[in-house]
Amino acid sequence: MNRTLQYYLVSVPLLVIVDFTTTVFPDFAAWFSRMPAIWVFYLGFPVINALLVCRWKLDGKRLLAASILIGAFLEIVLFGNMLLFMYPIILIPIMVALYSLLAFTPKWALEGKLRENWKWLAVVWAAWAFTLVATTAANI
Repeated sequence: MNRTLQYYLVSVPLLVIVDFTTTVFPDFAAWFSRMPAIWVFYLGFPVINALLVCRWKLDGKRLLAASILIGAFLEIVLFGNMLLFMYPIILIPIMVALYSLLAFTPKWALEGKLRENWKWLAVVWAAWAFTLVATTAANI
């Protein structure tokens, strides 16, 4: 199977899980209210990451920089997430961690390098877990 397609097929379910759990969980009604527009994001964003990783071969710092730029563009320009500019400023590192998680986890999974990069993955998955708990608490 084509490496770009493999990356894409790993990325889509990961993005759905990460987005749902960090934005609306456990409020299914809020999630469904964003349909079908949110599926454009769910299906389109992994294409961008797949191209960055598989076609343009971005690695390390360049992929991290691209993830930060894309995340900031999506969150601020397209989604209007002005919370990134408000207290607590910790939201910016969390945004960086979550978009890095979405770029690097599928890459390293396909390359068989998850164990090699476990420290980085522990940090970004911890940021996801923190955001999941905060989102759940806010939506209950």
